[in-house]
Amino acid sequence: AEGKLKVDAAFWGGLVPENSGNHTLLEEMVKMGVLGFKAFMVNSGINDFAKSPKAVLAEALPLLSRYGVPLYVHAEDAPDDPPTPEGDPTKYATYLASRPREWESNAIKQLIELSNEFKGTPIHVAHLSDADSLPLLKDAKASGSKITVETCPHYLYFAAEEIPDGKNSGTLYKCAPPIREAENRDRLWEGLQEGVIDLIGSDHSPSTGDMKEIQSGNFLKAWGGINGLQMGLAATWTAGLKRGITYENIAQWWSEAPAKLAGLTKTKGSLVAGKDADFVVWDPEEDYDTRTEYYHHKNKETPYKDLPLKGYVWSTFVRGQEVYRNGHVSE
Repeated sequence: AEGKLKVDAAFWGGLVPENSGNHTLLEEMVKMGVLGFKAFMVNSGINDFAKSPKAVLAEALPLLSRYGVPLYVHAEDAPDDPPTPEGDPTKYATYLASRPREWESNAIKQLIELSNEFKGTPIHVAHLSDADSLPLLKDAKASGSKITVETCPHYLYFAAEEIPDGKNSGTLYKCAPPIREAENRDRLWEGLQEGVIDLIGSDHSPSTGDMKEIQSGNFLKAWGGINGLQMGLAATWTAGLKRGITYENIAQWWSEAPAKLAGLTKTKGSLVAGKDADFVVWDPEEDYDTRTEYYHHKNKETPYKDLPLKGYVWSTFVRGQEVYRNGHVSE
């Protein structure tokens, strides 16, 4: 990345059963500069990132509590041997039924319990898609828990009823937890606007067309992840306009709260004297071009293709230096 990276970057450590009890190793990672640790409470689909149930997370929390670094968790608690999904694998409903809301709520209940036990550790629920879990989180916060939560643009923009069959590129919408119904989307927006949901994260996960099973249309075999980083701001703004969101909301959800979670508020997250001058020149009324040729990522397959999004970024500045202007990354 040397000489190629145009933005500031930092790393999260991976928390897995093999290292959760090794406080010496975790401490070394903290001292090397990791912002926190990411764990999956469900099988991730990656051999190197094994499932970490509640007991495994608890082994690491005394060390994380000592340093005050967050535990960032994919919150789904699935059976070790989940039943084989029934139905046509090219129908989104088949995939949606295979990852029920209870997987999320069960995991979140356990994280709230850990948050109450290890009060010095910030515990963060990654990419919430289940609006049924919002009352649990609201009550936990009201009781003094340090638990925080994010959702993602694809949960706020798309709805299960609108996702096409797999053979019509529907697999591009597959992610985990899954995109749920429109009424669920509306309640996620309510949770965000009420402050139960703290921030928005991209959960950007690009892959090739082959990995997304575009030809077969098989949701059950397709890679679970959405290619959406570039469209995140526009998708949030477009979906939020009908709900009365403000520029201040966008700054809070996309900048201030993420910087707080990552422990970077001394230099990042807001335009304040003494902090890094990171900002965009943005026209909220301008159409965002979502055609494939304007997509900057290596892998171009995305469910946002050709959608009518609002909010165009003219320029991006990092530490006061322009790194992007009108569709072109600076040399």
